[in-house]
Amino acid sequence: MRRLRSADARGRRAVADGGRVAGQKARDAIIELARADAKAKGHADPVKTDELRGVAIYQIANAEFAAMGKWLLVTNKRLLLAMVLENYLGKRHVARRR
Repeated sequence: MRRLRSADARGRRAVADGGRVAGQKARDAIIELARADAKAKGHADPVKTDELRGVAIYQIANAEFAAMGKWLLVTNKRLLLAMVLENYLGKRHVARRR
């Protein structure tokens, strides 16, 4: 197992300490950076949005991502994103029933 450098460990700890909103903060940072870069280069807004069962899905180029609690799911496969999101939402729904 590879040992994390201190910068990596600090970054991971900051995300973990953010709790439920960490995924949302990471998502917002990515969107802000992509939009700022496009604006600086004179390009149109690169961020496309969609929704699946009430969860916002964002696309920049071929990367699609969604915030799921403290997690940020990033993939280049839309079907994989949908399957993971369905699984996450299904487990959360079952936990609320108990």
